Amino acid sequence: MRAAWALAASLLGWACEAPSTPLGAQIPIEVPPPSPGLTLVGPGPELRAVVGCLRSFPLTLHNQTSSPITLGAIELNGASSAFLIERSAPTRLDSGDKFTFRAWFRPEVVGLAEAVLTVAGRHEETSFFAELRLSGEGFANEPREEHFPQPGPPRVDLLVIFDDGPASSRLATSSRRNLIELRDVLAEQPWDWHLAITTTDPAIDGRLLPVEGAEIIDRDSTPEAWARLIPEPGEVHPQRGLEALARALGSPHDVGHNLGFRRNEAWLWVLVVAARDDQSPGATVDWANRLLELYGSWGVLWGVVGPEAGCGLEWGAVEPSPRYAEVIRESGGISGSICDDGWARGIFSFGESTPLPTVLSLTLPARAETLEVWVDDQPLPAMTDGGLVNWSYDSQEAAVRIGARATPTPGHVVTVGYWPACGGPS
Repeated sequence: MRAAWALAASLLGWACEAPSTPLGAQIPIEVPPPSPGLTLVGPGPELRAVVGCLRSFPLTLHNQTSSPITLGAIELNGASSAFLIERSAPTRLDSGDKFTFRAWFRPEVVGLAEAVLTVAGRHEETSFFAELRLSGEGFANEPREEHFPQPGPPRVDLLVIFDDGPASSRLATSSRRNLIELRDVLAEQPWDWHLAITTTDPAIDGRLLPVEGAEIIDRDSTPEAWARLIPEPGEVHPQRGLEALARALGSPHDVGHNLGFRRNEAWLWVLVVAARDDQSPGATVDWANRLLELYGSWGVLWGVVGPEAGCGLEWGAVEPSPRYAEVIRESGGISGSICDDGWARGIFSFGESTPLPTVLSLTLPARAETLEVWVDDQPLPAMTDGGLVNWSYDSQEAAVRIGARATPTPGHVVTVGYWPACGGPS
């Protein structure tokens, strides 16, 4: 079959390198003055589709001012007719309101197409006129072959959310020993990893420790450097672990105190270590959705928390943790027991069910049934003869995920062949 792909590619005279920008990325477009507080959110840097195929995407207007905004005309301008927009829109956006309308990209020819979306309106006594430039590219309906040199092992960013409230001697000793061992277990793995810690204390507000200046531990850091970051048991405080997680990964810490923790194309592992249940305000389903928005398909949430039956008296005030357990379950993670003296090594046995894949972002969404993968010139089947998954296709991300067991070592090249979705042999 590889020969057939190679023949098709040579006859059609193309080959391509896959871009690093994921499909469907969203970037905020701040409308320039004099329209303070009105944000127009559009698609990522470029839309892609097969000629004649329709691809929809959202456009959102958000009034972030403290007073209403009156909307006038919303129009498309430019020579290209490849873009279409929904014509219905409200005439007024009150403070805090959002309006999302649909737009479509349908390329008519191979190559680039551009248009300008204009929004006119009035805020208080000031009229405004804003522009958003749209760009897309049309591709031929033909088989594609994309090449991905393997740069190295997968990246892992591991964030520990630690309950630093009061603890019995048994609990404090076990937690500290396991956290120290966690770094040693990571050092045994082939990944490009780094590690940081914050606490469930709302006074810390999700800042990485130490609060005087975040320290991130990696393979080159000493065990002593990690041990110094682990807090000793402290005073009673509200248990806001989920809130701390959201604050650690979100604004403003992601571009401030915690800058440098999250890396591009790195998997995020979050480990909650807590003897008491979460007390963050809000429903668990809302927290699960919020966390998924923060780390999407790149994240795994684990918990070493109080089990449903509690622990023995020697463990002290260990509480069942139904809120943590529910959020972890809703977001696809796995829970372990803080009463397990060996959870540092056990947590990575949890990870065997969610191994770190290599993610290959395709230029275009693929017809799943046409996908083929090769490592150098050797076919890589989707499953082994024993039924283990070598690779799978994520249609939401338009990406091929190669499991940890099948990830090639640096220096090899993975090739993905496919027909684009909304295309294929006639």
